[in-house]
Amino acid sequence: MVDVLIKMRQGLNVAVVVSARAFLERWTFNVASSHSIRWKQAGESDADFISRVWGHYGLTALGRDPGRDWAFLSELQHGREVSIGKRSVDLQATGAAQVALYAEIARIIEIPMRQVRGGIREHAANAGIDAFDLALSAQLRLSSTPKEPAELRRLLSPPDLVSMHDAELERSRTEAWGYREHSSHADPDIVVDRVAHNDILGSFIERLSRRFENAAAAAAQEQAMVGDRFDYGHLAARLFRYLAIAGMAEVVGLECANSGGDNLRFAGNALTSAWNYWLEDNDLSLAGVRVLAEQTAIARAHRLKPDKAARLAARPDLPASRWFELAGWARLSVFIRVLGEFSHFGLAMRRDGARETLTTLNIEDDETEAPFGARREALDQAAYMLAHEIATRLDELAPDLSRVFRDRVTLLDHGEHEARLTDWLNLALAHRATDLGAPDVKRPSNEVAAHLRDAAP
Repeated sequence: MVDVLIKMRQGLNVAVVVSARAFLERWTFNVASSHSIRWKQAGESDADFISRVWGHYGLTALGRDPGRDWAFLSELQHGREVSIGKRSVDLQATGAAQVALYAEIARIIEIPMRQVRGGIREHAANAGIDAFDLALSAQLRLSSTPKEPAELRRLLSPPDLVSMHDAELERSRTEAWGYREHSSHADPDIVVDRVAHNDILGSFIERLSRRFENAAAAAAQEQAMVGDRFDYGHLAARLFRYLAIAGMAEVVGLECANSGGDNLRFAGNALTSAWNYWLEDNDLSLAGVRVLAEQTAIARAHRLKPDKAARLAARPDLPASRWFELAGWARLSVFIRVLGEFSHFGLAMRRDGARETLTTLNIEDDETEAPFGARREALDQAAYMLAHEIATRLDELAPDLSRVFRDRVTLLDHGEHEARLTDWLNLALAHRATDLGAPDVKRPSNEVAAHLRDAAP
């Protein structure tokens, strides 16, 4: 939940939605498991299953329907508009619309947070620690909004290799360690019966500092692996390209508003969210890559086949694969399947097999390093798909700017970029029949779940 709120503060709309939906999905299965609720039935939609699970507590008592909330987040993730009161918003929202969107998502994630708090409270009670009960029931009440401390704003920057070693962040790291010591103290008597403002800031500073510490640890591991080939400049150059591609997606998207331009802008937002999560070594980066690839395909389809794209856009019930077919990218089916495994959390997910497939598709690294660079390669390929669409549109809109974009950002001329895209499509096609294997999670049978439910007191 803290991660969702951090992404809100950073203004990363796509990251907010993919992390909020993952949070809701994960704790839906916790509710189902905790109360031996029947697993998803044949023909039952994801939204109906989630509603049924949370209905154990009574949807009226919850004050909202988590199944509808899940569908709301899913619509956003696919680039469609949703309604909040009388306002229609999508993930391009800014200003007041963005505030309204974030407020609604905050209300959504409060529901799974109740399950988190309830689970902790139950385990604490079983361990004879009653002091937690008040703390877990506490509500924050501030008479005014305090000024945000400078160190918190500094910590909101991406954990790149420069920021990792910034001396100004040392104080924040010290504060983070202090918060960890305070919050993990073994004596329950220190648990307060209210939420203090310093604890709120402490939790944010701790989580944000952890991002930098994890990024620095990952960089050290990579440096140990590749030795003299490790170069800070490589990451800086890659981040420059991502920033430039996302920025140009916004500019070109505004110029092409009636021909997939909104999708270009959405893809740029997804790219920014994806590389931020990638820097944190978080698999949610791949959920962002999934959004990036889909929105790029939609933009391309609108440019190549505008009439068919308009008809397809009028049918939001159709699978996203139709957009890849219309864009001429059906060869990417295995790539999209793999990314889909990281876009959902459920009993059928096959992330182990998906990760192996991403490793196979990573031909930029040798066999030893390929598993460690698989997410990076997926992000790179999707970013260059978007860059290809941008450059192609710039060829007509502003040829001089197109040349600069190719020379300074993609480092590929028209022919080289076409060849790179074709090679990527053909590589994915060669692995289209890849079997992702059995689900990672062992699914209890509904008969076992029914037995446990009937035996419950």
